Amino acid sequence: MEIHTVILIVHIICGFTALTVGIVPMVAQKGGKLHRSAGKIYARAMYGVSGTTLGLFLLHPEKPFLQFLLCIGMLGFYFTFSGVRSVTLHRRDLQSLFADRLVAWLTLIVSSLMFIYGGYILVFSLMHHAGVFLGILYLVFGAALGSAAQAEVKSFSSTASPQKMHWFFNHFIRMLSAYIATFTAFCVVNVHFLPPLLVWILPGAIGGTMITLLVKKYKRKFNKEAGKPEFS
Repeated sequence: MEIHTVILIVHIICGFTALTVGIVPMVAQKGGKLHRSAGKIYARAMYGVSGTTLGLFLLHPEKPFLQFLLCIGMLGFYFTFSGVRSVTLHRRDLQSLFADRLVAWLTLIVSSLMFIYGGYILVFSLMHHAGVFLGILYLVFGAALGSAAQAEVKSFSSTASPQKMHWFFNHFIRMLSAYIATFTAFCVVNVHFLPPLLVWILPGAIGGTMITLLVKKYKRKFNKEAGKPEFS
């Protein structure tokens, strides 16, 4: 069996596991045993997806599709890593460790390169009257990844006390964002009845709206429990 086939099989298994098991922490009681157990499986599956995506890219780095899937894989890895670390650091009463800062800075650098490369593709395509699809995607996802990494870097260097329940919001926003990234890749591979650009962007748009609504929901809940009119 060829190495490409082996990596692809593992990739599919990890992706299927992440998409199915990842639903459990969303609906299970937050902080409960089921939530934690399923969350661990989901995180490991996401790391597997990112690792195998890198492996597939290294076998055929010249393929544009795999180049961009690698970007999605990096989004999934970073959001999962930072989401898990939010809970870990909270439990240990720590702000950050060297590994957290290193990953955040590396992600910020990579996202900047993605954004620059996307701009280059966009300008090149416009000059040669070619499709601007890939350029737009690199700009969108590079900006999304960079925004998340920049927020993390800023929080690590800040001397101010973090906002109440910051770790909670950071955790579920990052973990849901990782799920959205994986679901996007799944749609790109399997959904062919919609325009490609729409398939790439629609899951993020819908998922981002859901995250916004959830943030508002939990802020109202915490405000009510604290007896405050506004979350602080």
